[in-house]
Amino acid sequence: MKTVEQTVLPGIEQGERRCECGQTPHKPGCLSALREGQKEEALALNELNLLQLALSKDAAIDVIERLAALQREAREREAMIDFNDALNRVQEQIKRIAPDLENPSKKSRYASYAAIDRIIRPIYSKEGFGLSFTHADCPKADHIRVVARLSLRAHVEHY
Repeated sequence: MKTVEQTVLPGIEQGERRCECGQTPHKPGCLSALREGQKEEALALNELNLLQLALSKDAAIDVIERLAALQREAREREAMIDFNDALNRVQEQIKRIAPDLENPSKKSRYASYAAIDRIIRPIYSKEGFGLSFTHADCPKADHIRVVARLSLRAHVEHY
């Protein structure tokens, strides 16, 4: 039976250099080990193209499943990297927001949701983030847990 490398992803380098996957040497099928241009080519293939290519080269079903999983993992990793990069850019732009409300019980001041939203919405929206809210189970009786859902294209984080 042929391996992934022999059928669909030829040219995997088995060098001793450390790569973004953290493996030395690279595991067979690691997208990080592909030579220049091969990674983009492998990521550009959609599941149907992968299936057609693997079948045309008589690949076993486990090879096809592995290729689909590798592609899915690569897309998820790229989405996470894009998310984190954009979030860093947003955080660099957000400055201290002046308090506009009083809390008499604590004798303190705080920024209202409206003041916060007025400042940060244009910043995170410009980067392509979407923000929504929902609720989740709360261990305290008679309380509600509010959960923020921050998304950038295919990647979502809950806070």
